[in-house]
Amino acid sequence: MALQVVFTSIIFIYLLAVINAAANPNVSDEAISKFEEFCGKYKLIFHNHEEHEKRQSIFAKNLDKIKELNDKKAGGTDAVFGVTKYSHLTFEEFKQQMLLPDSFNVTADTGVNMVGNDTMLDSIVNQDQQSIPTSFDWRDYGVVTAIRNQGSCGSCWAFCTAAALESAYLYRNYKKQGRASPNIVLSTQQLVSCETHSSKCNGGYVSWAMNYISNNGLHYDSDYPYTGTSTNCATVNGATIKPDGVHDLNSYSEEQLRTYLYNNGPFSNGFAVGNEFQFYKSGVFNPSSCPTTVNHAMLIVGYGTSNNTPYWLIKNQYGSSWGESGYIRVIRNVNKCSLKTQNYGPYYNI
Repeated sequence: MALQVVFTSIIFIYLLAVINAAANPNVSDEAISKFEEFCGKYKLIFHNHEEHEKRQSIFAKNLDKIKELNDKKAGGTDAVFGVTKYSHLTFEEFKQQMLLPDSFNVTADTGVNMVGNDTMLDSIVNQDQQSIPTSFDWRDYGVVTAIRNQGSCGSCWAFCTAAALESAYLYRNYKKQGRASPNIVLSTQQLVSCETHSSKCNGGYVSWAMNYISNNGLHYDSDYPYTGTSTNCATVNGATIKPDGVHDLNSYSEEQLRTYLYNNGPFSNGFAVGNEFQFYKSGVFNPSSCPTTVNHAMLIVGYGTSNNTPYWLIKNQYGSSWGESGYIRVIRNVNKCSLKTQNYGPYYNI
C-alpha cells in the first residue's frame, strides 16, 4: 500500500510538471522544477492556476536575473546571489511589501531635534582611528539581539529603532557589569501603532521613532507583541526601557561612524535598496546601482574587511533565512546606497 502511495505521488508530480510546461511554454523544465521545490519549501499556495502560472513566470525571470548577477560578480566583490523567499515577486511587489513606498518622503525626517543629544559626540567620533581595531563585531559581546522578521508590514523603521535601543541597553550593561545580559526584546508594535508622525505599516521615519523612544521608552515585546498590522495605539501596563538620549550621526563620515560604532555600540541605518538586494545570499554587497532615496532601515553592528574590501556588518529584519543568517555585509567607505546619510544611535550616560 505504501509503495502505491509513493508511486501515485510521483505520477502526480510528473503530471503537474507536464501541465505546467504546456500552460507555460516559455518557462524551462529546470525553472518549473525549481519553482515547485521553492513553493514546497516556503509552503506557498496560490488561489488559482492563473496566479500559479504568473508566479512561475516571475520566478523564472528572477532565476535569469540571479544568474546574470553571479556571472558578472556584481560590484566586483565576492557577493553571491540566489533564490530567496522573495523570488516569486517582481521588484515592485518586493518594494511594496518590504520597503518604504516611493511616495514616502523619507528626507522629511532630517532636522528633527534629538532629545538629550550628547555634547561629547564630536570628540567620540574624532578619536584617533589608528587606535581602534581593523575589524569588530558587537555580536561577539552579546550586545546584539536575535534576528526578527517584519513580515509584509513596512515596519523596518520600527524594527531598527527597537533593535538600536536593545543594543544600547545591552551595551550599557556590558560597560557597567562586564556582561551584556539579560537579553531583551522590545516592542516594535508599540512604535508601529503609537508613533504619530509615521504611517504604521506603510512606512515611518526613524528619527521620529528615535524621538518617540527618548520621550516614552518602549515596552517589552511580551507586553505589547508584534502583529505586523496597522492597529491603533493601545494602553499597556508594564515596564519600559528608555534611553538617556539619541545621537544624530547624519553629518559624519564612514570612518567617523566606524569610530562611533566601536566606542558606543550599534546604530540604526537608512539604506537605498535596489533590486539586487532581493536576491542577496552572502558576501560583500556592492550593487551596480541604487535608488536616489533611502527606502529601508537596518542596524549596523560591526565592520571588517573581506578580500581587501572594507565592509559594514548590518542586521536586517527579514528573518534568519535571508542573507548571512539574517545579516548583510555592505561595502564600506563609498557611501554605498546613501548609507551614511540616515544614522541614529540611542545611548545611555555611563
